[in-house]
Formats: sequence, C-alpha cells, structure tokens
Amino acid sequence: GGHRTPPPPTDAASNRPRDGGQRGEEALRGALANCCARDEDPRCRAGALAALSGMARVGDVEIVQMALSRLTDTFLDMRLAAVESLSRTARAGDPAVLSALRSRLGEGGQQRNPSRNACRAREANAVRIALVRALAVLFPEHDAG
Repeated sequence: GGHRTPPPPTDAASNRPRDGGQRGEEALRGALANCCARDEDPRCRAGALAALSGMARVGDVEIVQMALSRLTDTFLDMRLAAVESLSRTARAGDPAVLSALRSRLGEGGQQRNPSRNACRAREANAVRIALVRALAVLFPEHDAG
C-alpha cells in the first residue's frame, strides 16, 4: 500500500482548507475596503461596506472605524450601511460608537448641508430610525433591581 498524505486541516464551520482561505479572505477584504473607500458608484461603496460587515467579527476595529467614517456620507444608502455595519460589528457599550450614533441622532440623521425638501426629510427619517435601532442593539444592558 502507498502512503497517503492527510488532507489539510479544515475550518469546522465551512469544511474548507484553512491555509489558502486565509489569504483569499484577506485579499477579498482589501478589495472590498478599497471599493468602499474609492468606488465612483455610491451603491457599490455601500454594498462593499455591507459585505465587509458580513465577513467581520464583533469588535473588528478596521470595519468599525470604516463605518464610523461613513456616518456622515452624502449618500443615504452609505449612511444606512454604516449604521447597520456598526450594529453588527461594534461591541455593545463601545463609547466611541455610542457617542457617534447619539451625535448623528442629535443632528437628525441628515447630511451636513441638507436642502429643505420632502426627499431629504424622508432620508433623515430613515437614518434616524436606523440610528435608534443601532443604539438599542449596542446599548449595554443594565440589571434591573
């Protein structure tokens, strides 16, 4: 009988080999981060942040910082993606994140120079609702009594 080499170790969750997968994931994260920062299409930027958030673990500093920097984006979908990203990746009780979300809520969820029209009001409403939901998820729980 011939000697068979054992299969490479696998990640229990996905049952895929570990070694090449790590490099592939890092390359994908890099490409998505680049897209989030530089793509011309704001929908692509928002989608890249959403994809990064889906890959991230809770407390992923890089993704949390990226999302924080997008809370004031001029594009509605980007602001919404940033809030959603923070609710998925920030640690509950993170003071910097809670402060940023509260600050945006205080500004009414609007972009920096909002024009006064119904569309902007609806956008601000959508962002405010997302901010409130994120704060509910991230606010540290207190024991009653």
